[in-house]
Amino acid sequence: MSGPMSKSEYVARKVAAELNKAGITCVLWNQAAMGVYGFIDKPLPFEIKTVDFIVSDEKFDLAKSVLATALEECRNKGIPIHLDLGHSEAHFLCKPEAQNPQPTEAKMLVGLVRQRTVLWGMPPLDSSLLTAATVPFSNLNFVSAEHPMFPMCPPGTETSASVNPNVPEGYGRYGPIGCQAFVMRPKLYAQTLMLCAARHYKGKRHVPIEADVLKAMGDCLDRYKVADELQEPFASLYRELRKSDVARTEWVQRAHQALFELF
Repeated sequence: MSGPMSKSEYVARKVAAELNKAGITCVLWNQAAMGVYGFIDKPLPFEIKTVDFIVSDEKFDLAKSVLATALEECRNKGIPIHLDLGHSEAHFLCKPEAQNPQPTEAKMLVGLVRQRTVLWGMPPLDSSLLTAATVPFSNLNFVSAEHPMFPMCPPGTETSASVNPNVPEGYGRYGPIGCQAFVMRPKLYAQTLMLCAARHYKGKRHVPIEADVLKAMGDCLDRYKVADELQEPFASLYRELRKSDVARTEWVQRAHQALFELF
């Protein structure tokens, strides 16, 4: 824990810690989850940094109110984020402030996502994950972002109690500070991306972002032998998408047909 943490990790830790205090289990999603797995965004560049959390439908409104405290502390650290209560309830965003914008400053969005929009086939996320005796926690579906199964972050972006806005974004597992932000295990993560891509398919020439994310995340997920753990039809779909010459528009159509009954 010798170096300052990046802005996105600081925000993720602060929000997760406040949600934990309120008895709310949160699962990292989108870029935040990709970062824990060690993804470097060169193949899939993002203009806006996002830190998204999946929470249970029942705790969604409580999570919105808790978020205000966490983001106030982020502002005190010089991270320009504020609440936007008028956004869609399906994806609650906290947008960057417009005061004194810097041309090189990365924009950051923080979002809450209802469980039913991503993990609709799973039991509700409850506080039992937060009371587990094992730290870092893991079970069949979820694992702590601090777990050693994930790669270490690059030198110079290790975690500490401070944040430096000039430090580049680090990729890899969080340091052992004790905050329970969870990530899907590789098998569930790959399945969820495939299900979301198939569910969001809107016809020819449309490739949902989840398909692009899964394609880009292939090297990270292959470290965990995901293809060997997946059952059909997920295993065949995953192996097909990993081929360099696969047409993603045709792949999404096949995924939609194969997984339609699971929506």
